[in-house]
Amino acid sequence: MIDGEIKEIGSDDISPNGVIEKIKLSPDGRRIGVMIDSPTSPTNIFVIDINKENSSRYGQITTSLLGNLPDYMLIKPEIIKYRSFDGLEISAFLYKPQNNIDNTNTEENIESYLSHATDTIDRKNNESKRISPTVNQKYGAILSIHGGPTAQERPYYDYSGLYQYLAHNGLAVIAPNYRGSTGYGKSFEKKIYHDWGGNELKDLEYAIKWLLSTSWVDAKRIGVFGASFGGFATLSCITRLPDYHWKAAVDIVGPSNLVTFVNTIPEHWKKFTGELVGDPVKEESFLRERSPINYVNDISPITSLLVIQGANDPRVSKDESDQIVKSLQDREIDVDYMVFEDEGHGFTKYSNQVKAIKKSAEFLVERLSR
Repeated sequence: MIDGEIKEIGSDDISPNGVIEKIKLSPDGRRIGVMIDSPTSPTNIFVIDINKENSSRYGQITTSLLGNLPDYMLIKPEIIKYRSFDGLEISAFLYKPQNNIDNTNTEENIESYLSHATDTIDRKNNESKRISPTVNQKYGAILSIHGGPTAQERPYYDYSGLYQYLAHNGLAVIAPNYRGSTGYGKSFEKKIYHDWGGNELKDLEYAIKWLLSTSWVDAKRIGVFGASFGGFATLSCITRLPDYHWKAAVDIVGPSNLVTFVNTIPEHWKKFTGELVGDPVKEESFLRERSPINYVNDISPITSLLVIQGANDPRVSKDESDQIVKSLQDREIDVDYMVFEDEGHGFTKYSNQVKAIKKSAEFLVERLSR
């Protein structure tokens, strides 16, 4: 409300393809500052001048560096929906690779991008270079599983642009909000309580089924990636859904054994684990049944696994990764183990994050691009 008049802020004022991270009103109440992260750019600052008309009141203040990449090379995800095994609707972000991009005018495009002088005709020409996959062309695909599990896949510049890198290298990415994700109501979120490795695993399986139902995904080049709970789900996919012959998998700080995981989490978490995961004393057999470590004999022989772990992780102890790595090594299954001695659950040092994401990207591209 400005001077007693209600002013509406609509889709013309903020980007519909990103996530507002912060919002602040100016002292005089006439301008709104927002920080927006989007799939095609790290966080930028925008200002909305409420007193101006819609067409002119929205301005971008910062331009995050993207290594001089022209914007037409970056992928905007689609939102797709599919039905899981029980009819529950699951939403997912789908990043499709570009096809037949013409790079002959790369220098001109970069110059135009940096100067922000691209006119309407140039934009239309650039948009025309985003060609959907053809019937005759097949792509590898990656299932990306968010952590939490009570969290949400959103249209961020996620994992420092990993999705963009994968798509640019000819790999599709599907990132579902499986049951247990936030943002779809409490009843949807609570569906994963005391059901880790249960029905949400079926939701993930049906994401792969959806991909394989298309004409442009190569069933022989399927991968999976996830961190924390997403790492656990990654291990569950390759051990408990081996019929999909996962060619590559990346597990970052994911538990492999729910019994040892629940016994070693921080003490102040343990009072919640009975409801969320299970009781390691009363329900040990149930937790073992849901643990990827007990299904390693079922992993497809073509699967390659990359495990990334922080040595000082207080949530998912290093032993969780040690167990799965040793078990796979004993069976001569291809596994690569990357340990950061100065990290815990995730990355506090940017240099370590870059190393981990770079390793993940190269691992997936190398194995799924051929």
